Amino acid sequence: MSLHLRSTLKKSALLANRIGTNGRKAALGQLASANNLQPMPDASKFINHIVTKNKELIKVKGLQVAPAELEDILTSHPAVAEAAVIGIHDEHAGELPRAYVVRKPGMESVSDADIRAFFNSRVSSHKQIKGGIELCATIPKNNTGKILRRELEVQYANDLMNRIYSAVDSTAKKMSQL
Repeated sequence: MSLHLRSTLKKSALLANRIGTNGRKAALGQLASANNLQPMPDASKFINHIVTKNKELIKVKGLQVAPAELEDILTSHPAVAEAAVIGIHDEHAGELPRAYVVRKPGMESVSDADIRAFFNSRVSSHKQIKGGIELCATIPKNNTGKILRRELEVQYANDLMNRIYSAVDSTAKKMSQL
């Protein structure tokens, strides 16, 4: 099957070859397969998919930071069983690394400050975990064992919204008692 997409730059061009159209020419805006020509699906779904594609690198002050590199350093700590790193938004730096850490059994006495001190002594300043370290029971993974960073990003966003709502609620309660 070949996919024909309409170019936004040149309306007269198709962005694919015509293999699989059985000699017929595909018109603009059509999806061509070996057996038939179909109207092209809604472009907004395609664009939304590209926009929400999960990127791997974290941009800190214009410098690229690989989460896998930070995870390797975190898991070299004797108390850390698993680690995952995501990028969180920051107005000044663009993004900051945030770590999710699962401690080894029997290592519950090790704090996030201990892990942060260990980690920060081994990396340059732009790679430091300035977005925080969250100690958790498990890290979400798919069937093949790949870390589901998108779920961690959603979890962080939900936690942030809950903190904002609770701050607004407490302020509203104080204002109502005046």
